[in-house]
Amino acid sequence: MACNDISGQCQCRRNIIGRKCTEPALGYYFPTLHQLKFEVEDGTSPNSRPVRFGYSSQEFPDFSWRGYAVMSPAQTEVRVTVHVEPKDGRQHLFRVVLRFSNPSSTRVIASIKATNSRGTPGSEQSKEVIFPVSPSPSFLTVPGDGFAEPFELTPGTWIMHIRAEGVLLDYLVLLPQDYYEAPLLQEKITQPCTYLPTANKDENCLLYKHIALDGFSSALGSQGKFTTRRGRKRRQARVRRLTPDHPEMAALNGRQSQLQLSLPVPDSGPYMLILEYASEVDTVQNVNILISGQSVDPVMGRANIYSCAFSNLCRSVAVDNRNQVAVFQLSHRTEVLLQTSTASFLLYKVYAVPADEFSIEYVDPKVLCVSTHGRFTEDT
Repeated sequence: MACNDISGQCQCRRNIIGRKCTEPALGYYFPTLHQLKFEVEDGTSPNSRPVRFGYSSQEFPDFSWRGYAVMSPAQTEVRVTVHVEPKDGRQHLFRVVLRFSNPSSTRVIASIKATNSRGTPGSEQSKEVIFPVSPSPSFLTVPGDGFAEPFELTPGTWIMHIRAEGVLLDYLVLLPQDYYEAPLLQEKITQPCTYLPTANKDENCLLYKHIALDGFSSALGSQGKFTTRRGRKRRQARVRRLTPDHPEMAALNGRQSQLQLSLPVPDSGPYMLILEYASEVDTVQNVNILISGQSVDPVMGRANIYSCAFSNLCRSVAVDNRNQVAVFQLSHRTEVLLQTSTASFLLYKVYAVPADEFSIEYVDPKVLCVSTHGRFTEDT
């Protein structure tokens, strides 16, 4: 920036004024990332009534505008009208950011749905949202837990349906793709990072990460017991560690084909099972899952094991004989038997997720970042 040595007046760009060019000219403004901001308390309920909102600075410090929407059993859904300005008439990607507070002691699973006000067929989009515990106001980018998934919105008016209980919502922000990306300056990276020594470590790659399942019951594969196909003799699982960044995992193969795991759950009831694993076999494999330790007869399911020689581990949900997500009735003392005759893979954990808390988001990996070294560590 060129400035006069005597007066100190700097040469400003068009429509910018001030001695140091820090102010917009009359009739102009400086845009911010939160330029497309919509107050949740200005929305409506499903029956078109005004939103119930609070305005206590102790409950929600520094709330904007009139207050914040209180999401409770008395108000489980609010609808916020947003406007997408026309540029070229095409669909554009928008990330949705929510300013919220979650004063409860557990995370809240919610949902947000976008519908076109014109009711255009096929325009409806829905995503699950995970609000972490946050007694102080925070920002969350849908779907949460460090991940971001955009909505595809055409110019016009859209209705954002937010369903949640136990959180306080201040406002909603639409972030256009041009705000958070610079497509013309980006190198297209499509290759996932792998730990294999044959990979070219000089090339950038995509690091993936799953939503954490730490709050659910699980069993470590490395702590399981193996039995041979012919005998009943049990022995400790043989484990492998692919790299120093990977955990120890049980190695299932032809010689170690049946792995017995104890999977206690806090409450008896319906659960989904998720396997977390690694596999260097370049094809889809199957493993049978037998649930016992209950009063009813043992229940059978299976899981597909996909090729997974990546820097991150992969996940697969157990399915039934119709290839639908299987629901297992688990008791406090549940035994899980994994059976395979030809598959070869490494098992890290088996998770038990309550049926009413399950989301396919737990299984689908999300891009975390572009890596220059291909290693996955928490301090990357």
